[in-house]
This record gives sequence, structure tokens and C-alpha cells, in this order.
Amino acid sequence: MRNWRSAAGTLTLTVCLLGAGCGAAPTTPTPRPGPRPTITPPPTEGRLLFVSNAEGGGLTISELKDGLQSPRPLWTGIPGRLDGDRQPIGPAIAVSADRKRAMLITASFEVVIVDLSSGGFERVPVPAGGAIESAYGVFSPDGRRLAFVVTEKEGTKARLYTRDLAAGKSFTLYQAPCRTYSGSGESRLICGGFDPPVWIDETTLAYGAYVGDMPKEVFITKNATWVQSPGPNRYIVTGFDGTAARQSTPNGYFPTENNGRTVVGDGFWMEASDLKAGVTITHALAGRYPRLSPDGESVVQDIDGKWHVTALRTGVDQEVGYTDIPSLLLCHEFAWSPGAKAIACRDSNPRIPEAQNTLWVLYLDTRAVRRITTPPLQYLLAWVPDVP
Repeated sequence: MRNWRSAAGTLTLTVCLLGAGCGAAPTTPTPRPGPRPTITPPPTEGRLLFVSNAEGGGLTISELKDGLQSPRPLWTGIPGRLDGDRQPIGPAIAVSADRKRAMLITASFEVVIVDLSSGGFERVPVPAGGAIESAYGVFSPDGRRLAFVVTEKEGTKARLYTRDLAAGKSFTLYQAPCRTYSGSGESRLICGGFDPPVWIDETTLAYGAYVGDMPKEVFITKNATWVQSPGPNRYIVTGFDGTAARQSTPNGYFPTENNGRTVVGDGFWMEASDLKAGVTITHALAGRYPRLSPDGESVVQDIDGKWHVTALRTGVDQEVGYTDIPSLLLCHEFAWSPGAKAIACRDSNPRIPEAQNTLWVLYLDTRAVRRITTPPLQYLLAWVPDVP
């Protein structure tokens, strides 16, 4: 699943530059050889699926498995085009927990649901009112429902929708309030802030949002190049159809991932049952950018620039990463193997084209790292089991 956070349509990326030996005599560092950029045989467990634009139009899903030196086309004719420049970081992609369905939000911001066993697809209408700036989606734990956010360009107006895939019904859960402000000779429409949703269980989800009237004043820089939108002031737990909604005041945390049992956020984890009940009992994590394991028992997190696997309920921690692989912050394409024994990671930022050609595979049990070279703009879709 692709994991990036957007607040009112703006993705914030923090980069830290670390140096050593400040104030000391200059030294000549010993070069550390990196892995050679060659095609490496894919992992033996399951198949890696990729999605890319087809030459004649539409989308192609390709597979990479044992016996193949590069991805080969599996299904073609899926509608839409992917354009990384239209999204903050690559296209919006989500995969259901059972790895049977994938969601693609195309360059024209159409939602397409793909069956990963047959290549069949379903188009989902997006009832947005204006030109869309970004989009994000996530499946419910049982894969039967979808929550997706679209953010319009003007004023970064965010809207949250859900979709019951079996019934074919969509629901509008949230639309950001907006107001026009003037400053430095400019007028601009500003809307309330929003945090993407996470599912608590099969029918309940939670999200952070600004609720109520917009403030009388907001900060606007000269030429209105930057504004300070009011951040979320409520944390909302609701049914997928908008019923049984409950609001609370944010308390400095927001979950980014949930598997129905465990909820994680940047620097903390908690029981999903507590979140649903409105009980705030969080447990601190030593690292950042956690990625929750499929069983909800552990996370991969960044501690001092290294990858660590941490068992949440026992606290057992093991360093598994190396400096050759990207920071977890930059893993815009991320997938667990079917047996959760390996992780695939790639930076899909179109502004860093060389990173798009390298898919890193980290084996947690042996700490081995493989480097797989793939064509550019061929996005990692899912890591699925072998065909029966």
C-alpha cells in the first residue's frame, strides 16, 4: 500500500542532512561500494505486480516472478493513464488486505478497481466539483468497502467519500468548509485542514478534519504564495455510511495505518479497539515512519537512519536495514511479501528518475538485500501469492 499523508492537499516532505566531524581536521572518507545496478532474480515467494501506461493507451499490469529477468505483461486494456506529475508523489494506489483488489486513481482522477486474480476492472465515479489536485484511497480490512479523498485545486477543498463495492453505493462523509480571504492585495479561497482516513474495522473509519465556521483571519504571505489553513480541530469516528458519527478534540496524534487490530502513527501505536471506543491509550515508538505488518504484531520503523523490526506487544527490536536502501520516509511504493518475510520498497517520486529504476527487496530473516532493476514509470502495485 502506498503510504503518504496529505493535509488540505499539501504533502510535506522533510529532509535532514547529517554531517560528521564538524570542527575537526578534514579527512578523506573511505568509499563504501554500493550494489551494482543489475537485474536481480526476483524473490521466490509469490509474484510482484506492476502497473504502467500501455503504448497504445490504457494501463498494463505486469508480473515479475521466478524465471523472469524483467516484468512481463499480464493484463492490458485497463482504462486510464498514470501521470506522476499530477499527483504529489506518483499515482494513488491502494491494495486490499487479502491482495485480491487494487485501487488506481488515474491522471484524470477516475477511480478504477482491478481484480488481481483476473484483471477485470470496475470504474467508480468521483463526485468532485472542480479540478482535482490530489487523491488518496484505502480499503476496509475485509476489502468490501473503499474510502477515498479528493482535493480540489482551488482552495485545497477536501472531500471524503466511501464506496460499498458490493452494493455499488457511494456516500459523502466530509466536505471542508471554505472562506475567501484577502491579504497583500490578493484574494484567495482557503479551506479547512483534513487528515486522510483509516479504517478501524470493516464498517467504521476515522479521520481528522476542521469542523465549524472558518476563522475570521488566516495568515497569507505576499502574492498569496503561501497560506496557513486551519488544521483539523476534530477527530471523527463514523460508520462508512455516515451514521453513528462521534467527534472528539485532537490530542496531538493521528493514526496513519490500521489492520483492524493495531493502529500505528508517527511515533506511536495503539489498540484499534481503544480508538473505536474513544479511549486514548498510546504506546510510544522509538523510531519514525512505521509500516505495520499484516498481522498487526510488529512494525518496520526508522531508528537513527536504519530499518528496525519491532514487536509491538513485547518490545523486542532488531536492526535489519542498511544504508544502501532508502529511508522509510521515501518508500512511496511499499509492499509486504505474502508471508510477511520480506519487504519491497521503491521511491516513486518522478522528480528523482534514477530511484524509479531500482526496487529494493529486504529479507527480514536473513537481512539480505536484493536490488531489482525495472523500467521507469512502472509502479509497484502489489506482492501477491503464486497462482494456485
